Amino acid sequence: MRLAAIMLLALPSLSLASDEPIIRTARSGAWSDPLTWTEKCVPGVGARILIREGHRVEYDVKSNVVIRGVTISGSLIFASDRDTTLNVGIIKLEAGDEYSEDGFDCDHSNRIDPAKPKPELIVGTPAKPIPNGKTALIRLHYIEGMNKETCPAIISCGGRMDLHGAPISHSWVKLGPPRKRLIRSCHCRFPPLAGKPAITSSSPAPRFMAMRNRHRPQRNE
Repeated sequence: MRLAAIMLLALPSLSLASDEPIIRTARSGAWSDPLTWTEKCVPGVGARILIREGHRVEYDVKSNVVIRGVTISGSLIFASDRDTTLNVGIIKLEAGDEYSEDGFDCDHSNRIDPAKPKPELIVGTPAKPIPNGKTALIRLHYIEGMNKETCPAIISCGGRMDLHGAPISHSWVKLGPPRKRLIRSCHCRFPPLAGKPAITSSSPAPRFMAMRNRHRPQRNE
C-alpha cells in the first residue's frame, strides 16, 4: 500500500521574470477555479501570487508549473482527497495584503492584529491529516534574482503552518545485524514500508526540509 506523505524539496535554479504582475485572489475558492483570481485565469509559470486576508484557497492541483512566489495573508489549504504538487520559489505567510519575496525579513510583523485570523498554510491537520494513499508535495526552486542567502524558503511571519500525514504503525525501520563500516547495504529486521524515495533532486547539494510519514532503510554511503 502506498502511504500518505508530506514532502518539501529544494531543486536547482530557474530563470523567471521578476516583473510579472501580481495575481490576487478575488474570493475564496479552489486554486484551479479561474474565478478565484482577479485575472480570471489560473496562475501560470512565473506567477507572483497574493492570497488576500479573509480568503481561503484550496490547493487542488498536481502541477509541474513553477510559481515564482506565493504570499499568504489569508489561507492556503491543500486538498486531502487527491495527490497535490506545488512548485514554487518562495512561500511567505504574512499579514498586510502585500506581496513580498524578502527571505527572513518579516516586513509587516508589527501590523499583526490579534483580532484577525492568522495567515495559514495547511497541509493536513491533526483532525484531518493527508490520508493513506495520497501525497502532498511542495517542491522549492531557487529562481534567479532572489536572495540566495534566504531563498528558496517557506517563511512564516506570525502565521500558522500545519503539516500532518496519517499515522503509521512504526516510526523507525530497525536494522537486523549490527551495521559495519564501509558496507553499501544492510538488512532490516522487518520489511520497510513501501513507497518512493523520500528525497529526489538533480541538484548535487540541495538545501531542503522534509516531513513525511514513511521511511526507507538506512544505508552507509
